[in-house]
Amino acid sequence: MQYFELPPGEELRYSRLYVPVWNYDSGDSIHLMVNGHEHSTKEEPDYVSAWGTALYCFNASTFLHAGLNEVSVLSENPGGGPYGITLAAVSENSSTPPMRFWINEGNYALTYTNKKDRVTSTFKGTSPGKNSSLHVLLVAGTEGEKDELYFDSEKIGSDVGRSSLGKYFDLYSISVYPKDTESILCFERGEEGYLHPCVAVLISESESDSEFLKIHEQKTSKGGQVPFPVIIVCLLAFLAVFLRFRRKRV
Repeated sequence: MQYFELPPGEELRYSRLYVPVWNYDSGDSIHLMVNGHEHSTKEEPDYVSAWGTALYCFNASTFLHAGLNEVSVLSENPGGGPYGITLAAVSENSSTPPMRFWINEGNYALTYTNKKDRVTSTFKGTSPGKNSSLHVLLVAGTEGEKDELYFDSEKIGSDVGRSSLGKYFDLYSISVYPKDTESILCFERGEEGYLHPCVAVLISESESDSEFLKIHEQKTSKGGQVPFPVIIVCLLAFLAVFLRFRRKRV
């Protein structure tokens, strides 16, 4: 069970819940519970890659409310279960400067067995030199097995996958500065035996006060060993980011 607190008095413009699981097999399903009520059931994940690592995605704008939200999942997976729950959300605040958001999602298997050592994810339309922040969700990383993270060829993290928020579950945030109008995030497996980058969010100051919401078609990954990360959302508006990664309360 995890808790996500949304600010009062602000319109929630976009939100998406992510539930990565381990040891997925055909026939498994997952039930999403929000504030004590069952919201939906998914029998198939959105992204599946090697070794049964899967990612379920839920659009959440219609059933989350201002204040504290309780979110839990019931997994019908006899041999596995969820790594954790993550929420990416954007709420409107007209008193703040315009911001721009990119949300890339997927499930790429970096492993020593398939000789996949690196994967990149691209953010198009970035503004060079603008103050920005980067947030990534990874699973299956192990502390001490040093991986590396690069943004526009600059190293920004080492041993990012280190089970910092639970067993094999990591969320990493850092300030970055785009160097061009297209920025590239690169995950290097390094010493890791297994590493699965799942979500990358870039938040940046905007040079425009125009607004748009663009949803890119999601690529299917059924039956694939290594699906490709894809850009899902670009949102530009007078918005304040509200990105929450919360652990289970004890």
